Amino acid sequence: MKFADSFSYLPSNQSIYCFDLGGNVVLRIETIYSPNARIYFTDTNNPSNNIAIPPGIVVRDTTRNLILPQACFQPLGYYLILWYYSYEITYNNQVVIVLSNQEQQSVQLADGLVHYLD
Repeated sequence: MKFADSFSYLPSNQSIYCFDLGGNVVLRIETIYSPNARIYFTDTNNPSNNIAIPPGIVVRDTTRNLILPQACFQPLGYYLILWYYSYEITYNNQVVIVLSNQEQQSVQLADGLVHYLD
């Protein structure tokens, strides 16, 4: 697999990440509110229409080795994902997207402190 982009769960992220899976199916990832995002599906029309989760889609939490259930808060369904887990999305038994938690922290220092690696 090749690197495509980084997805942010921060509330300031207003972008919706879109992946054309072919066959008039677009997978979308959107921040709901930190630390949550959702995976949902649309068609390729302009403007796009939300569609039901296509048969053959499986979202697996690879951190805990669990298959995610579909959230049923909307009639068409979606998957709820959290920033601290990694995920693998398959479509018809083919891995199409991997979301890897990078487990990193931003480090900030007060003025005058020295930073070095040992």
